[in-house]
Amino acid sequence: MTASSDSLVKTVSKDDIICYCFSVTYEEAEKLFEEKKVESFDRVPIKTSICSAQGCRACELNIKEHFFPEELGGSKSRSSRLSAGRRTRDFRSMLSDAKTAIYRWIDLHAPMKQGQFRYGFPVLMSDRIRTYFRLMNISYPEGDLPIADQELQFSFYGASGKPGSQHRATLRSDRVETYDVAEISDFDASSSELGLGYCWITLFPKSPSFMGTLRGYVEFKTPNHTASLHEHGFSLNEMRFFVYQSKGPKGRYYILLHNTGLKPAKLQADLSDQMGTILGTSGFELPAQGSGIYTLEDFFPRLAEAELTKGRTIRVTSTQPVAPTFLFWDQDSGLITVQHH
Repeated sequence: MTASSDSLVKTVSKDDIICYCFSVTYEEAEKLFEEKKVESFDRVPIKTSICSAQGCRACELNIKEHFFPEELGGSKSRSSRLSAGRRTRDFRSMLSDAKTAIYRWIDLHAPMKQGQFRYGFPVLMSDRIRTYFRLMNISYPEGDLPIADQELQFSFYGASGKPGSQHRATLRSDRVETYDVAEISDFDASSSELGLGYCWITLFPKSPSFMGTLRGYVEFKTPNHTASLHEHGFSLNEMRFFVYQSKGPKGRYYILLHNTGLKPAKLQADLSDQMGTILGTSGFELPAQGSGIYTLEDFFPRLAEAELTKGRTIRVTSTQPVAPTFLFWDQDSGLITVQHH
């Protein structure tokens, strides 16, 4: 017997939490969306704080599945009054289809270019952790758009910002390749000391073409666990992080910052409690193209432990653009998870 799609939908209680950042239940979210006249998912972070830049946005898929299933190509939700009251083909859906058709026409008729692009990823290397980079050069499934072989250049920088080794490779069309950073750089995978740095990767298409699936991702492997995330090209002058309070090993929560600028960066970190009161402030610097890895104690070494435990958010400001990444890493068990800002 084949299960229907409806039988596979997870049932939720009105008292279940949908947004853990702000402790909002399904029922509270539905009432809030009705009050604010939220009729599509893109209005949720605009009219409310749910799934906004103030939180982690991990609830996005749950919100779409429960309140806006038609935006995922599904049928209306029987458990949501909002979904049941909306037209199946609303103006936003028709506009989205029209935009897709226009973009497709442009792709098929616009001249192809031979333009390069560049992005970066953090590097962690020791005998307890190893960094890999994986990249696909695959055509998109829709449309017959030609892609080209790509020439890759990896440029590595140490934590001090000093340029390190470089590596060149060719990524053929319709290929997926994994690059072991320990084999293409001067980072030492046998050292007990953690090697920290950053890699800029530049892609040069060998001929005028369309771009395929060229957003790579970085993978961190420990002896018995692995975690990965897509590369991201953005840098920030201001960022906020949630504080992870763990009963496990001290310093398991790390924030990685890389100064993407060409000048030294002066940074300031502010620790605030759940009411927004600042508990402590510290200043530090990152050299041009330099990287740092920080625990809560590293940010605020003079703050008493009793004050640290009250902290809920860290606000970091910088005079230079910074690429942020944060991870949970238990160096004893190897358990690891990673995410960009």
